Amino acid sequence: MEADRILLALEAYLGPKVTAAGGSLQICDNPWEVVDLLKVTPEKWRLILSFEDEESVEQFNRGGWTSGLFTLYVQMHKGFASNRGETIYKTTPAGRVSLTKMTGQIRQWMRNIQFPDNDDIAKDDHSHFAFTGASWVDGTDQKDKPWRVRRMDFKLIYALDDPASDADPDGENIAIPDAFQITGVSDDGSFYIVCLQGTPVGRVPRFETDEADPAGVGTGWRIGAVAVDPTFYVVHLSGVPDGRIERFEAE
Repeated sequence: MEADRILLALEAYLGPKVTAAGGSLQICDNPWEVVDLLKVTPEKWRLILSFEDEESVEQFNRGGWTSGLFTLYVQMHKGFASNRGETIYKTTPAGRVSLTKMTGQIRQWMRNIQFPDNDDIAKDDHSHFAFTGASWVDGTDQKDKPWRVRRMDFKLIYALDDPASDADPDGENIAIPDAFQITGVSDDGSFYIVCLQGTPVGRVPRFETDEADPAGVGTGWRIGAVAVDPTFYVVHLSGVPDGRIERFEAE
């Protein structure tokens, strides 16, 4: 599970509800875009969805379980009542719902979402969007504006896409260039080229392989096994026996 799929689901779920309630839904790609949007007075009340942060739920997280923060901003006109503070909690004579009532409705929508059949969403107490807090957006730039903004934060725990679903299901092998390693064969095929941190430093004689020599795993050049004749090591190229180098007993 990645955030793009969750955002698509939220857009499909919240969009019709917001439209039916007389508002509009916008999704931002970062918190800074939210700031720019909030500077513009909307024609009608607006819900802004922003995907904020992801955090690992464990110190060593091989399963990829992640806590994602999804923030909703409810932006609504203050109205023209003599006491504008009443529009926070009272429905106007024209039928405009108060900001706190609309915020509460949206919070119910979010907390009502369930993921019963998706194994990438944490189950039990984490199988829903958890409400973690709300606050007023009331910085200096907002005090003289004709609208108010209420922010709500929600968290969802989900598993990141498994690398096993990638094109290379066995993972991608990389070499850490801090050791001597075979990197190729000489032009005449009689030597293996040995490098240290990518720089050629020498050669070792190359002998032909035998059909009975075992195959290996991984990519690139590797000394991968002892040959059928134990006086040789088998050199593999992407798991396929390419040749041999001499082997001597350890002292």
